Amino acid sequence: MMRNRTLIIAALALLMIAGVSFAQDDAAPSSTATTIACPEGIITNFSETEGETVECGTVTVPVNYDEPDGATIDLVYVNLKSRSLAPAADPVIYLHGGPGSAELSELTLGVSERFETLRQRRDVIVFDQRSAGYSFGEIECKAIYDAAFDAAYAEAVETLGPDAPSFAPGFVAAQQVYGDCAEALTAEGVDLAQYNTINNARDVATLAAALGYDSYNLYGLSYGTRLGLEVLRQQPDGLRSLIIDSVMPPEIPFNDRMPQANDESFQNIYAMCQADEACAEAYPDLSERLNALFAELDEEPIMLDNGLQIDSESLAALFIGQANTPSGVFMVPYFPRVIHELEQGVTDTWVALTFTGSLVPQETVARFPTPDGDVPFSANRLLSTANDLAGQAEALDESAEQVAAQAMEMIDASSETPGDKFLDTVDERWKSPFSAVEATDFRTEYLSLPSQEPTAATLEAFVNKHFSGADADILLAQIAGMADEDIELLFENARFNDRFHDLANGISHYLYFCNEGIPFNSVEGLRANAENYRVPGLTRLEVEKQALFLEGCERLPTGTLPESFHDPVTGDGSIPVMVFGGTNDMQTATSWARQVAEDVAGAQYVEFPNAGHGAID
Repeated sequence: MMRNRTLIIAALALLMIAGVSFAQDDAAPSSTATTIACPEGIITNFSETEGETVECGTVTVPVNYDEPDGATIDLVYVNLKSRSLAPAADPVIYLHGGPGSAELSELTLGVSERFETLRQRRDVIVFDQRSAGYSFGEIECKAIYDAAFDAAYAEAVETLGPDAPSFAPGFVAAQQVYGDCAEALTAEGVDLAQYNTINNARDVATLAAALGYDSYNLYGLSYGTRLGLEVLRQQPDGLRSLIIDSVMPPEIPFNDRMPQANDESFQNIYAMCQADEACAEAYPDLSERLNALFAELDEEPIMLDNGLQIDSESLAALFIGQANTPSGVFMVPYFPRVIHELEQGVTDTWVALTFTGSLVPQETVARFPTPDGDVPFSANRLLSTANDLAGQAEALDESAEQVAAQAMEMIDASSETPGDKFLDTVDERWKSPFSAVEATDFRTEYLSLPSQEPTAATLEAFVNKHFSGADADILLAQIAGMADEDIELLFENARFNDRFHDLANGISHYLYFCNEGIPFNSVEGLRANAENYRVPGLTRLEVEKQALFLEGCERLPTGTLPESFHDPVTGDGSIPVMVFGGTNDMQTATSWARQVAEDVAGAQYVEFPNAGHGAID
């Protein structure tokens, strides 16, 4: 394991050392960076010092690169400055997921830590892409959203009926409002066709030039991989190397084939079981047995003592949600056992994984024994240093527990209502900066809360679906401390909570997919692909979500990019490219990453066993 990690770090170092940059025919338009005070909310959630370790600014780009004197957008960026006193001249520019998801408002300590190793040598530039987050520019729907969403939501609840999936009313209502907003923006002269990956790639080159970097490296994650590949296709001045992590290739009809990732990742998990002699013997034929279990749960869900039930949707959510996240990946080895037990109506492992947390692995600090016999003084000194660091790690862990306890005391002592405290905690802990898909699921199900029964059990089911580990523990403890009237007030306020105001600008997610994904994707193609999945129970809900999503493009511009955009990117081998894929990735199939690594000249592929979406995490 240590050898593999060393090889990966060495490969990353070589990738950042090597590289020759070739100019493209069209230079990036001239622009300058303007330093600004970091907008409220960007640095409040992590340990940085504005002006010293982090700097904020804007770079102005044209909405339409063919009309450089026309409308413009101010892209807001953050420079996470290198820890080095003599940083390398070429930074890493991070291309976030989405498309259209806000990154800077979610720049928490965890995101900062994601790039801590790279910051030892380089600046890391993070920016909100056009129409996203603080770079929304002319794409502003809040007024229309606030005025129209309530009625649209009520209409969706009535139209869809009580048997609709929980996410559907919020999904349909949001699409209605986004259609209204698109029509209003078009009437104001806004060219919605300019919000696409080709222009995003031009923005990257403009941003790098404006910041004064002659050379730069890109790290693209999720949708950011599609953007990174388009930058590679355009090959602007200064592009030095590219890492793409959890790949969304332009040649893949993403909406049509996204459910494939759920199916493929389970087959990868099953393959890990088959490769282990004891697991293979104890749990054979898992795909077939899981299909049968889904059918049984459709007929008769298993009731739990706490009043909740295990049905096919909750079973799929456990597998899809936990295998795909760093905090939940420890659950994966238990999946065969969960299937085996539920076949017999036994829920012990299910309850332990989803409610009690009793199976969460307890981390221990490694200690390093002093070897017998004569050893070099330098080796003994290194071992002593290692043990000192291990002791510091234990102390830090204890300190973290104390800080967390103090934080909970502060929350309890605040003047907010218990419901407000709960929503504050949700706001702090739900964010998934690399996954617009997960964010969309969360938001739509959050919006569906007012239509559900205002009980503690409803909130607990919501928390257990979207959170795990310490996050779930904190939220469940808050629910347990609320009286019935507190819960009722929470439900009344949930739909109108301003802390989720970025829902109003969810239109940007649609703009990208509709502009470049239709007619390349279609409901017919989606359902045709669904016929080939080996475990339909893991894919059917995603099929319905994507079908609804594609219908949401009816009132937005579609087919605005040339067909050549969907050609595979091959490069010419002059730019080093590294491709990361996780075997549990349930948003971008592992096979897509492998295929891109084969297509791109000279690319290197690294596969992370038992890792989900976002190998860097």
